[in-house]
Amino acid sequence: MADELMKNEVDVFLAHVVKMAVEGFETVDDAATTASFVKGDSRRLMKLSAALHAWIDKRVRDALSPLESSLPWPPSLYKKSVFTVEAAAQAIVRRDRLSAEPYEAYVRGFRAVGLKVPVHPSPDGQNWASGTPALADAAKSDVEGFLDQVAQMTVEGFDTVASPGYSAPLVRKQCTHLLMMPAADFGLVEAQVRGTLRPLLVSLPWPSEGGVKSLVVRLTLRAVEAIVRRDRLDAEQYEAFMGGFRAAGLTIPPGASAR
Repeated sequence: MADELMKNEVDVFLAHVVKMAVEGFETVDDAATTASFVKGDSRRLMKLSAALHAWIDKRVRDALSPLESSLPWPPSLYKKSVFTVEAAAQAIVRRDRLSAEPYEAYVRGFRAVGLKVPVHPSPDGQNWASGTPALADAAKSDVEGFLDQVAQMTVEGFDTVASPGYSAPLVRKQCTHLLMMPAADFGLVEAQVRGTLRPLLVSLPWPSEGGVKSLVVRLTLRAVEAIVRRDRLDAEQYEAFMGGFRAAGLTIPPGASAR
């Protein structure tokens, strides 16, 4: 009976997933990039029987296969989406073995685009599912002021942002998990970032090599998440996300330690 209930939850989840547009899968991918540092060793806790793993794998691939040819996928996004959807389905089935935050790391991207996903059974699960006041008025104002400046940037400015000397990739990797926020807040900031960058991604003379535009989106989104979650970051960590933008001439909201 329990297996049948879990399988039904997976089928309901997939029925909503197949109605998503490419933009929804982009949001899910953005969420997964941040959340990957929260998941830790949770993959071990999500271990399935061979039969159940095979059932989920087939169900996901059968559901998404028609979308491969019917949607205008950016390079590599379809393959990443298959992996992300399957991981979310596994987390739904094994959510009783996970704590609330790692569980949300697997599913919040789908929640952010409006899909109904089972809530984690712990009291903290409801907090993650419904959102928290992470986006206080001051944070909203700082995010809007920052993105107003981003909208005026050039390709050369984004080259500066991406420079390892300013973006401190090792420090960012070590503290990206601190940027984790509930789906409602993430969905809002992700939409703001993509709305700001969309005209630039079309109009600026970007280099031809692949991946540059997606890197720009990722670095800008991480910076906005850092502004919202700066109370969790020390000065070095905050600067790892903001230093490239500062070097490009933008005025950066002060970190928590400077306020």
